[in-house]
Amino acid sequence: MQALFQSFSITWNWLMGKPLSSSEEEEEHEVKQQQHSHSSVEKNQLVLSLSEDVLKENFEYSLKTWISLGVFLRESHEWEHAENVFKRAMKIVEDSAVYSNHSIQSSISSTSLNVSLLLLERARNLEKLGKIEQAIENFEKVIKFNVSKQDTIDALSELAWIYLGEEKFEKARLTISQIEEIASEEQRTRQIISHLLGNYHLSVGEQDVALQHYEKAVELDSTCVDALAVLGDIYCHYKKDESKAREMWERAFSIDALNTSISHYQLANIIMKKDKNYERSKSILDIGLQVDATDANTNYLMACCLEDMQCEAKDVVIFHYSEAMRLECTKKNLFIRFCNYLVLLGKYEWAIGVLNNGMKQKPKETITFLSMREKIYETTKNYQNALNDCELLLKLISQAAISGSSSIYNTTHPAQMTRDQVQERIAQIKQRL
Repeated sequence: MQALFQSFSITWNWLMGKPLSSSEEEEEHEVKQQQHSHSSVEKNQLVLSLSEDVLKENFEYSLKTWISLGVFLRESHEWEHAENVFKRAMKIVEDSAVYSNHSIQSSISSTSLNVSLLLLERARNLEKLGKIEQAIENFEKVIKFNVSKQDTIDALSELAWIYLGEEKFEKARLTISQIEEIASEEQRTRQIISHLLGNYHLSVGEQDVALQHYEKAVELDSTCVDALAVLGDIYCHYKKDESKAREMWERAFSIDALNTSISHYQLANIIMKKDKNYERSKSILDIGLQVDATDANTNYLMACCLEDMQCEAKDVVIFHYSEAMRLECTKKNLFIRFCNYLVLLGKYEWAIGVLNNGMKQKPKETITFLSMREKIYETTKNYQNALNDCELLLKLISQAAISGSSSIYNTTHPAQMTRDQVQERIAQIKQRL
């Protein structure tokens, strides 16, 4: 067991580009000394003495070890390191084929289920790396060699997912049909088919049919994170059932918090609104930003959450508001909340810049933003700019009243002034001037 651990440790350090420890160096030196103690004749005799069965057993064991390590790294989201491992495993296959005077194809078809598994797992990792064409090639090899029925089903299902993602719905449906033809009675296969059909029907706008298939998929496999996450989306957006949506998202989150299918923003938002549990929401948003730091809505909600928690790290709150604005978050209260927060901190110039940006990105909210900017000018005793904003406000309100347009004038917003309020403000400012 100790030797196995040391072997794994050396392999891991090699993958991570770390130097060997002193004990590992001593062990490696000892191994080299032992190797050099044999003459070339003795080496040849040793190789010849090994039976074909032993050679095959060693090949299979070594290959299985590399595959297991590659899968472990992939599931840990270490996709580049996993690819290095799978490449190393493919080199073992190639060397074995050369040694045996066989092609790689014949090695796959005649000797090893593990080679088929290697192609399958590497294809999955290539897909994670965004190398879709290479992934498709490997999936198609698995299907062509057809060494294992389960590997073939898995490869077909992965291809179907790719086609669904590329909106090639006819090819996706045809691929699903191929899976149904191979086997549809086994529970795992039925779960795969239900999951794929759920996504297919959702993609073509048949939400009710999709819901049935997703519920079946979760019934057959309660740990399927992707199906749970999408079920949450369906309940939230189509069934308007936040309670059921939350249940599905929480189940998915408890299984794999880093899964990209989970709507971390939606889950955290529901918890903030319903439970006022800001610590819990923050922990979910933290993970959401690990998954995608460029998600505008997640940055916005993180800023709101930290502000409501009265976070002492003001610069962190400002950072997330700024990121949400830079990433063009569409939430209507972003500029209002960010501006009010900056005013609270006495950062008036920055607050004015936020409102100016808001008028560019959301012109329909111009009157609201002008009303807020005018108040900042008054607070900072910049009365001339305050007067200019009031006169512009009066003009815009009059134009909106004449045209009957409410697109830029919403008197229900607390930050916005009415015509009478603006006229009264103009009179007050002129007296001060």
